[in-house]
Amino acid sequence: MKRVAFTLLLTLFFFNSQSQTIYGQTDYMYGKMANATETLVGYFSFDKVISSNGQTVYYWKGPGTRPKTFQSRKYDYFQGDSIYMEKFGTLAALGGKVEMMLPRIIDGRIQLFELTFRRESLPMFKSDRFYVKKGQEKFQLKKRKFKEQMRTLISEDAVLLNKIENEELTFDDIIDVILMYNKNNPA
Repeated sequence: MKRVAFTLLLTLFFFNSQSQTIYGQTDYMYGKMANATETLVGYFSFDKVISSNGQTVYYWKGPGTRPKTFQSRKYDYFQGDSIYMEKFGTLAALGGKVEMMLPRIIDGRIQLFELTFRRESLPMFKSDRFYVKKGQEKFQLKKRKFKEQMRTLISEDAVLLNKIENEELTFDDIIDVILMYNKNNPA
């Protein structure tokens, strides 16, 4: 019993440490940030606070160069050693949605991304923080539209869809739903 408790505590400690280093990263990490016409390679740091302009990125190419800052919305994705992020239109703002980089938490046929950043003036609503990408389609998952969105997203997995329709699985189980779907429907 002590061994199980120790393993559980160690796992929780590791998970908590990992989530603090991956989400809301402030230290520089080596990687690549790209869009259709430009690729940057070097050291990046992503601001944890989001404003109406989005998310600030601090970029340093390497020794002998000067650090630069820019908004993450100018690029489509970031690939680092321990994290992958993609641009999503997220929070409502004047003139549209704030575009920012979100970390991918599940890879597979359906990719799951999580909004874990703080907004300058308003707290984040925990219930609608997930975004998905399937093929080229990207959208935010909404608790109030969960069943409707799942009918479209996982329509070819009748068994899993039936569990959602019967409320055996709900929005609060989204991570399990995506993991089960990806396991049953490999890319």
